[in-house]
Amino acid sequence: MDNFFNSWKLNANINTNKQLPIFSIEDNGFLYPRSRQPLLIFAENNKSHHEMQNVIAQKNWISQQSFYFYLHEILGSETNIICTANSKIISNQYSVLFSQNIAKSATTIIIDEAFHSLAALDAITQLQEKTGIKQLNFAKCSLAETLLKDHYKLIRAEYQNDFLLIICCILENTITKDLDLFLHRDNDENISPFFLAVIEQHFRDEARHSVFANLLLRHFWDSLDHQEKQNLTPMIISFVNQYIEHNLTSDIEFTHLLLNHFQLNELRNEALHFCNNFSHGNMQTIKKSIANLFETLGIII
Repeated sequence: MDNFFNSWKLNANINTNKQLPIFSIEDNGFLYPRSRQPLLIFAENNKSHHEMQNVIAQKNWISQQSFYFYLHEILGSETNIICTANSKIISNQYSVLFSQNIAKSATTIIIDEAFHSLAALDAITQLQEKTGIKQLNFAKCSLAETLLKDHYKLIRAEYQNDFLLIICCILENTITKDLDLFLHRDNDENISPFFLAVIEQHFRDEARHSVFANLLLRHFWDSLDHQEKQNLTPMIISFVNQYIEHNLTSDIEFTHLLLNHFQLNELRNEALHFCNNFSHGNMQTIKKSIANLFETLGIII
């Protein structure tokens, strides 16, 4: 971890690649992979029904809202969980005292995440201004934030900060793996160059973050006492299982927003059931990545 700061100086976007991707109105690719849009897939499977014909006609609108929602979730997780967790390393708020080198590295994470927030907000602003498609009214908190707050209620106060850092490391791992899967798809979907540029720029930093997070987590977990590990293990397993179940399938609240927009009647319940039980093909890969990470800690999820 001592070399992390030097790697940041040489490779971080904020130091080497500050230019944000530019969206062109002539870009006619999907702004979010079709394979991760269950409502659109359901509509295409039922395209003879008049309600679904309207959904298919607005496939670009669905794609853009899906991208907005993805950015919304990333913004919440990175700004309110990852940045907060790293700031507590700097101010020594954990049961383990970290070195100055680790604190300095944590500072670079915060700088990077601030840049990612700027990039996400800029992408949303460009799309809204150039297409006229406004973002739906999403919930204030991301799924990860909501789950974290729910689990805090079940954890002793003296363990809550430590739990936050563990969740931060999990999110760095899952976000990075998901970005990697976006960039290395095994299909020929017509993906927007703008979407890929946003994802690729983000991945450049997150690939480095996940290495730091994994090393940090192993060091941190090994330093905790047996009683704290016993208290936190079931909460970690619960968080991961719920995060995978909801965030990597189809977010229920987002699905309802889409269905309300189209005012579905005859096929609403069937479409809702399909979306809520939909699992995109990369879920098992991400789940396995988390399982492998925790296997090194002796935690079976």
